[in-house]
Amino acid sequence: MYARKNIKIIFLFICFSILTFIPYSASALLAPQTFDLDTGEDYAEAAAFDGTNVWFVSSHEPLQLIKVNPETGTHTTYTLSEANGSVPSITFDGTNIWVGGGSNDGAKFFKVNTSDGSYIAYSMPEMTADTIFGLIFDGTSLWARGRQGLAKIHPSDGTYTFYTMD
Repeated sequence: MYARKNIKIIFLFICFSILTFIPYSASALLAPQTFDLDTGEDYAEAAAFDGTNVWFVSSHEPLQLIKVNPETGTHTTYTLSEANGSVPSITFDGTNIWVGGGSNDGAKFFKVNTSDGSYIAYSMPEMTADTIFGLIFDGTSLWARGRQGLAKIHPSDGTYTFYTMD
């Protein structure tokens, strides 16, 4: 019991020491930052972090992908013209931003270059009249979820394997 109390005191001392060397006050670290992105939207459908920027997807038509630098608040808006605004999913694979959603002819997903916003659009005809509701990167492949099943997407070329859900 006596040793446990010493560990707590040492831990608190270390935490206090670290906090005193941080160049920001604790209140500045905890204070929320707000930015006016001027997109005409009230909310973002989904968000992802690429290690530097936060990416938001709006439901604006045509769909808008907004890259925000959280340090400065500067932002750049890109338009994904093939999407219809039904885009509830976004993820980062270590190189590219991937956006999953829908269009008038079924599910689509987009591979977006993080430096210039250029993109490649892919169709997924197995998910007709559907949208991609979830998109996640597992370290090797992307996984997309729709009403009609799951797809394992290969990031290098956008090919995929579709699995139906029984």
